[in-house]
Amino acid sequence: MPESRRARITVADDGPGIQAEDKERLFLPYFSTKSNGTGLGLSIVHQIVTDHGGTIWVEDVVPQGTRFVVELPVGRLAVTPAEPPTPVKAG
Repeated sequence: MPESRRARITVADDGPGIQAEDKERLFLPYFSTKSNGTGLGLSIVHQIVTDHGGTIWVEDVVPQGTRFVVELPVGRLAVTPAEPPTPVKAG
């Protein structure tokens, strides 16, 4: 089996962090801790990442903050496009 290569994208902040009870629901549709918004952002990101064979998760940053990590596969073979149809001569 060929070696699996993955790209890792990390986004972190030094804010107050995310409550432990909220971490379990972060990627669920319509979950939000804010009074406005739809709560769809992280759910959509999660779906896009998994649709591309990747994973996303959240971690605590010590002493405070949050880190989101996205891993995506890299180096997949490109799909070869089909041959264009042969033109038919009229006549």
